[in-house]
Amino acid sequence: MKPLRHIFSLFLLFAVAISAIGQERVCIYPEDSSLNNVTLEIYAADNPKAAVVVCPGGSYCLLDYEGEGVEVAKFLQLNGISAFVLRYRVAGWWAWFTHYNRRSEERRVGKECRS
Repeated sequence: MKPLRHIFSLFLLFAVAISAIGQERVCIYPEDSSLNNVTLEIYAADNPKAAVVVCPGGSYCLLDYEGEGVEVAKFLQLNGISAFVLRYRVAGWWAWFTHYNRRSEERRVGKECRS
């Protein structure tokens, strides 16, 4: 049932994006001000052959929106493919620190248990 829900959510996302083709950026959660940085930027091709959602890479602390998002979308747009670039939230430095600090602690405890 969960994959079906994910597929439905993806189709809903495309429907919102297609209805807003004339706009440049669509806020995914317009009613929630704490999530207003989650957007979908539209790069519509003139005669689209296909459409793609571009989710740029990054890490805990940053999102490479320009390099892996906008540049890829512009390339796809020039080649007749409509692109929708997703700007999503990242966890931040504290999440990075706690994740890797916990991992190093797990490795230390694991070595102590083996000896």
